Amino acid sequence: MHFPSTGSAGSLSPAATREGRRASGARALDTLDLRIPLAAAMGLLALGIVLLETGGNRALILWMHAGPDSEWRHVVWSSLTVLGFGWATLIVCMALDRASGRLVAMLPALLILSAVVTHGGKYVVASARPAGTDIASQLHVIGMKLAGSYSMPSGHSLAAGALAMFLCLWMPQAWVRRWGALVVVVAVLASVSRVAVGAHWPADAACGFALGMLCVLLLAWLVRKRPVRKLYLAFAARIHLPAGQWILAGIEVIAGVSFLASNIGYPQGRGMLYAVAALAWMSAAARVRRVLRRGRVHG
Repeated sequence: MHFPSTGSAGSLSPAATREGRRASGARALDTLDLRIPLAAAMGLLALGIVLLETGGNRALILWMHAGPDSEWRHVVWSSLTVLGFGWATLIVCMALDRASGRLVAMLPALLILSAVVTHGGKYVVASARPAGTDIASQLHVIGMKLAGSYSMPSGHSLAAGALAMFLCLWMPQAWVRRWGALVVVVAVLASVSRVAVGAHWPADAACGFALGMLCVLLLAWLVRKRPVRKLYLAFAARIHLPAGQWILAGIEVIAGVSFLASNIGYPQGRGMLYAVAALAWMSAAARVRRVLRRGRVHG
């Protein structure tokens, strides 16, 4: 990896320091052992397949929907399922990338790969959703009733698994040690919420979460390759520039408006919807302030 020359007195110039941080961040992936998360993803995928091929799928969802329904149940599961929408995961990732560009630079590839895996899997498996089967009357369906024939895998669960794995691999290790466990717990609950609202089978959620993890692990393996790493770092460097930060702030504003205007189908989860949209706008405002402050310092 080539670094710019040092400034006066042998110290690194600001540009060199920034590039060094970005490069060291990419090299941090080289030190991570991907075999453990890979084993976890494969185990979860195997569990989903076992549930799909046995009676465990039906038994587990009926157990989750047994007992009386309640308003608090609708609010909690609706709010968690809102976190699995594509707009929500995109907004969270952009908000956590405060200036380096390392997270955002990987998002296009992750979004494309996740979409291909999700829609490809639904087309190949083509399994009926729970509300479209003979157990529909035994379910406490929350929000929009989905009864189509494209259940496997759960796109929300795939997004949740991808987000959890993505943040645990790409964020600084100090951040992961502090927040990693919470991120994983919330992601798992967002995945489970798809079963709780009656939109998916347990196998859909398990396989979706595992496939999301595998998508990120594939990208983590690819970014270790020199040509891919070079492109990745170059893209991250452009996002780090003031022009890139202005564009990113605009995308955050649009994302917040688009998410708020979308028909999510879960009215009890509107509070979470407002919170995520507000996060997008606050992140955009903070990004603009930082760019303007940087301009005044260098001006």
